Amino acid sequence: MKSKIDLDKSIILISLLYIILPIIIFCYGWLKIYIAIPASIVFFYVAYKAFINITKESVKIIKCDNIKFWIISGVVIGFWVYLSGIGGGTYQNGDFWVRNPMYRDLCDYSWPVVFDLKNQSLFVQQILGTSDKVVFSYYFSWWLLPAFLSKCFLLGEIGRNNLLFIYSVIGVFCVFYNMVRYEKKISYIILSVFIFFSGLDFLGLFLKNAKIPVITTEHIEWWSSYFQLSSNTTLLFWVFNQAIPTWLITILFMQMDTKNSIGLSALSFAYSPWATLGAVPLAIGKNIGQNQEKKCFRNLFSIQNILASITMLIIYGLFYTCGKGGESSSETTGFIFSLHFPASKVLINLIVFLFCEIIIFYIVMGKSIQYKKFYIISLLEFIIFPLFKVIQYSWLIRGLIPASFILMMYCIDFLLNDEKTKQHEIRKRILVVVLIIGSFTPLSELLRSTSKTMQYGTDRNEIVYSFGNIKFENERTIKAIQDQYIKYDYMNSLFFRYLAKNSNSDKQLE
Repeated sequence: MKSKIDLDKSIILISLLYIILPIIIFCYGWLKIYIAIPASIVFFYVAYKAFINITKESVKIIKCDNIKFWIISGVVIGFWVYLSGIGGGTYQNGDFWVRNPMYRDLCDYSWPVVFDLKNQSLFVQQILGTSDKVVFSYYFSWWLLPAFLSKCFLLGEIGRNNLLFIYSVIGVFCVFYNMVRYEKKISYIILSVFIFFSGLDFLGLFLKNAKIPVITTEHIEWWSSYFQLSSNTTLLFWVFNQAIPTWLITILFMQMDTKNSIGLSALSFAYSPWATLGAVPLAIGKNIGQNQEKKCFRNLFSIQNILASITMLIIYGLFYTCGKGGESSSETTGFIFSLHFPASKVLINLIVFLFCEIIIFYIVMGKSIQYKKFYIISLLEFIIFPLFKVIQYSWLIRGLIPASFILMMYCIDFLLNDEKTKQHEIRKRILVVVLIIGSFTPLSELLRSTSKTMQYGTDRNEIVYSFGNIKFENERTIKAIQDQYIKYDYMNSLFFRYLAKNSNSDKQLE
């Protein structure tokens, strides 16, 4: 008898392993073995319960008669990721100056990653100091699986970057597959909206400058000065290490009940503490407004939800705070109206920003989405998160990655809805126009990648090269590394005193 592979269950399993394995690798790479073992059991248990919950309903969306759809979609996704610069095949945006050394150091140094400042140049030592060893502390978990495989197979630069590209394509494809699975419809609309979904930055530019903007190669999403919400393409091209796993976690817990979704959403803490601030409330309040509050409340305290949340908070919470960092940016953290003046100008910018990026979608779709899961919590996050600024950037806005993804799914739901009423058809056409105007933002990102690649070739953004061997003698860049990516006096931290295994990674592996 021929055994049949259940493709749906296989891809769900791959999706969950995509989230779980990097966290497991972190446990065994950074923690004492007697802590890593029970922690990894917790995470595998969460993945197992999530798998059972998601696959309890049989869904078969990969069939012989739609295989062409999946092949074309896979190719398009691969090309989308290729244009992002991940792996170095095309132009790399500004943030790659720090993404490349992160991945390189995770591949080249033993774990936990520790740098000896005496190995730095004299210029760098004048800024960072000379007598200390510092630890690499950041939400770098997304790179750990390809970094682990690179170590195992002794891959060089080309091999490890090709592996990173393949890893990224797998992650984005898993997101897309789960989107189609959630909708239970085969449609290129899902793929198109996924790639081109964005707020109406061009409308914002028009209102701000009183003239019709043109598609450009510039990054246009800071038109509001104080606020910004990235398109999917922007997230992929700039902060893929946060976006890909957060998208995947979001679309997975959208298919789960509250008994399992909170534990899974808590895992986003490994990939983006900011996104976790958005994901966990959504998972907790997914059924608010649907007369399911009592059942939802009981499910909050399931074993998997409690164990995952506590374990993630202890391990990653202590790791992220495992020493002293730079303090040059602390004065720019706080309530947006206390940081920028006059308050009236900030308020007007906020109202215009929310209308162009968020509210217009709610207006166009009308009352039909008020009864959907996540509606109330996502709307509250869209209003509250822009009000606060963290450090020198609006990093808290990354907390809106899950809510923005859910808003995109609302739009897809609306477009695929079979309702034939005249009002719905009119609203659907208006939504298409809104989405087209929004697509100008990702088109600008795609155009920049294409034009810059043609202009500069495929030179990687390697101004720093390694945090352990900083090549770029620029004070601002070095201070940014000091503030965000390394920690001093780490051996006195709770993490390294009680949880972490001994490290001898102050030199590169041979």
